[in-house]
Amino acid sequence: MAFYLRKSYGFGPLRLNLSKSGLGVSGGVTGARVGIGPKGTYVHGGRHGFYYRKYGLGKSKGKAGSARTGSVGDQELFIDTGLTYNKGVSINKKGSTEPLDIPEKTEWVKRLFSLGVIFLVMYFFSKSGLMLIFSGLTFAGSALLYFWFNKKKTELRRSMGELAKMLEEEKPYRELLDFYRSKRFWGELKKVFNYNFYLAVNEFSYNNPEYITTSELRALDGEIALAREVQKEIKIGTFATFLDTVLQDHLISDEEYKALVKLKKGLGLHSNEIKSEITIIETVKRMGEALNEELEVLKLEIPHRPGEKMYYGTEGRMLKSKIMNRYQRNKVVYKERGYDIEFEGRVYVSNKRVFVIGDGTRSYTMNQIVDVTLSIEDNTVQLVIDGRQTPVVFTVPEIGTLAGKINAVIHDQKSQ
Repeated sequence: MAFYLRKSYGFGPLRLNLSKSGLGVSGGVTGARVGIGPKGTYVHGGRHGFYYRKYGLGKSKGKAGSARTGSVGDQELFIDTGLTYNKGVSINKKGSTEPLDIPEKTEWVKRLFSLGVIFLVMYFFSKSGLMLIFSGLTFAGSALLYFWFNKKKTELRRSMGELAKMLEEEKPYRELLDFYRSKRFWGELKKVFNYNFYLAVNEFSYNNPEYITTSELRALDGEIALAREVQKEIKIGTFATFLDTVLQDHLISDEEYKALVKLKKGLGLHSNEIKSEITIIETVKRMGEALNEELEVLKLEIPHRPGEKMYYGTEGRMLKSKIMNRYQRNKVVYKERGYDIEFEGRVYVSNKRVFVIGDGTRSYTMNQIVDVTLSIEDNTVQLVIDGRQTPVVFTVPEIGTLAGKINAVIHDQKSQ
């Protein structure tokens, strides 16, 4: 099953952007975008495959830190103050998808050589011929082990190359298994071979799910000499990596969703083991659905402007960012930033504006909105408003739906 990964999802002059920590739509001219992400305000520029992104727009150009405090820089940490409707999540970092490096040397060479030195010292003190023999034997043993280890390292590198070729040529699973059983490695090299073999086969299962079946993946668990905890880490990492790849095209298509479900089953993962990934999938899928479905006019008994059509309403809060705590450690100033409630009530999306009705009204017209970011990490939707220094931050029960509806209205207006 092949996936076509789009670089962007165009809305005329708008573009849908995605980072590992934030998903959004931003406005600007071709080759330059200005928006807001979880790391702060940024400028994004470049064309023809070369891009850059710089954060911290509007900050002082002075040197970080100060002579008075002796600090070497500031570091901001996000603190969950419990004011969002749901907890934010990010793609799982507990999983492992990095192959193990082949060790440069084995500790046994160093140990045997050290033992030879000890025997040699003992010989000089005791003049015992036996100590001299022991010293010679251990030196010879360390030399032989050194050359043997280097030979096996070369064999391991060649074996991993052969495995990659077999996977590319889609050799039958039975041949892969026979290849694995035919290899004889020991110690650290055996650990590296087992780990990298298991990782490669699992990762290839999402590149081509029709090649390696679910039952074969399950059977591999009993064949590979790896601890269950290590196997589980690789599986979680494999799923997280595939999800990260899918999200590069900003939305989750039906085909990609089915592939994610199939991969989850094939890896034998339970939902509670990949809670963060499932939350991300559901949120992005809801945003895609809200973005693509036809805008339906709702009959809401609320104050509205002439010609205004209501498309969406939900309970929600406007949040403001504030420094909750500040401390210095190892010459670095840490700022713990969290959210406080700025305004609370009902959030609405119409053809003219995004607004909140509570103890008063806060309103932002569609043509004021420069950028929209769905930030799954802190479970908010952030609007960059023209002429406003800080973004307007919303939290609602369904952030994906809110972001999708706003983007759908912008898209509808731009297409007219």
